[in-house]
Amino acid sequence: MNIAIYGGSFDPPHIAHIQIIQTVLLKVPIDKLIVIVAYQNPFKNPCLFQAQERYAWMCELCSHLPKVIVSDMEITQKKPIPSIQSVLEIQKKFAPKKIYFIIGEDNIPHLHKWHQYQKLQNLVEFIIIEREGYQEQSPKDQQTLSLPNLTYKISSSEIRKSLYAKKLPENLPEKIRSQVIYAYHTQPSTHLRRSPLTPTQTPKINQRIQHIIDLLDAKKAQDIEVFDLKDKDYIVDYVIITTAMAGKHSYSLLDMLKTELKAEGEVFYSTDEESEDWLIADLGDVMIHIFTQNHRRKFNLEEFLSQLLAQNPSQAKASHPL
Repeated sequence: MNIAIYGGSFDPPHIAHIQIIQTVLLKVPIDKLIVIVAYQNPFKNPCLFQAQERYAWMCELCSHLPKVIVSDMEITQKKPIPSIQSVLEIQKKFAPKKIYFIIGEDNIPHLHKWHQYQKLQNLVEFIIIEREGYQEQSPKDQQTLSLPNLTYKISSSEIRKSLYAKKLPENLPEKIRSQVIYAYHTQPSTHLRRSPLTPTQTPKINQRIQHIIDLLDAKKAQDIEVFDLKDKDYIVDYVIITTAMAGKHSYSLLDMLKTELKAEGEVFYSTDEESEDWLIADLGDVMIHIFTQNHRRKFNLEEFLSQLLAQNPSQAKASHPL
């Protein structure tokens, strides 16, 4: 028996996930493909969607594929499990002749950090799924597969950001689209509101906002805009949007903010750094969005925030400087 293992957060699942599964079934000589839904990816920020939601969606999407088993072995333990442990458990249960391990090309730079990677490398043959924008040196004992029907970049991060911008996400499988959108709007974090600012806190927040603007400005961030949402039913009090000159510049801006602001006591509750085209930093009451020019135009987050402000004419958008 030959088995392939495909693990991931699937936060949420998208059409490329399903095409990966279908392509492996078509091109690799396997008897079973085991999809392991991660409780939490140790190399990423906490998942937006609940583990059981992600597991249920993958079960539904794979229900017509008889060779596919969707496993919750990691979810039931309520903790991240090293890939080597999953491989050993599957080896013990099925005694396969050969194990293939499916990873995206973007994972290659992190492989050396995986728990007992050398042992894992001796137990499996890696199947590398090519991803746009990556040209990584693959590990030994591997084969590379491309996805012939996908000529553009797809990621769960892009879908999450579309939901954030109140846009209908592209690349969500039709079978689960309404479920994902409903789940997003009923997530506890989606409706979390900060405590209202007191009069004594207002000058301090204004100073913090201006300081962030000055830092971005000094590093050549472009078209900086600030939205005051403290009187709105929104997840943060202030949103800062800016444009980077290119992808590497966006990462440089975020790294600079983390270095400067953390040293001053700011807390970064989370960051989304999966795509250089749109980076997010959540400071609790302030959220910073760093776009490349094309992505800022594509998602037009300003339009959504302006509409939110227009619900109360007394509130107005503030462009930098404050």
